[in-house]
Amino acid sequence: MIYFGFIVALGTNTFAAHQIAGNIEVFSYMIGYGFAAVATIIVGKQIGAGDFEEAKSYAKLIALLSAGFILPMGAGLFFLGEWIGTFFTKDPVVIGQIGIALKIVAFFQPFLAIVLILTGAFQGANNTKYPMYLTTTGMWVIRTILVYVLSIQLEMGITGVWIAIGVDIIFRAAVLWYRLETNRWISIEVQKDAPCHPKTKQPELDDCVNNY
Repeated sequence: MIYFGFIVALGTNTFAAHQIAGNIEVFSYMIGYGFAAVATIIVGKQIGAGDFEEAKSYAKLIALLSAGFILPMGAGLFFLGEWIGTFFTKDPVVIGQIGIALKIVAFFQPFLAIVLILTGAFQGANNTKYPMYLTTTGMWVIRTILVYVLSIQLEMGITGVWIAIGVDIIFRAAVLWYRLETNRWISIEVQKDAPCHPKTKQPELDDCVNNY
């Protein structure tokens, strides 16, 4: 309510443009949800087999593949945003703002793909809480505050709204990738006296898990 309240305060045209741009953007990253489901399944399988390094490699590979597939979709939003907007409204002011929003969207679509896939990978690693906490932080601390500062205080309008969204997405992508790289993304319960899986090449499974 607070987040949308800031956008409504910018005017009905801006709010309409924001909503329409969001609906159009959905089509660009639907493929990302498919990749996220794949990441959850494959990572979960590797974690179950005790092969944590392989799970990490698959998570990174699927994230990069997804980002690559979404790049052309982002280009489509950049060049065809206003034209697509004409299917939703005939108001030239709203169409112009839709074009602005989708041009900004185009630049952070690959980062959104990484967020979707790594969230799926974390779920496959039984770590559902961290992405939830990160999303909450991004929405409340970064996105909402930046929308207020950029759009209302600095009077950037819909440009400020979508820059705020982009900063939130890039922040979450960076944090998730950092957690993956530093091996702090797997959450499983093990018996302390259980032997380590051969592929991990460490003396005890408890030690292997602690490294992640």
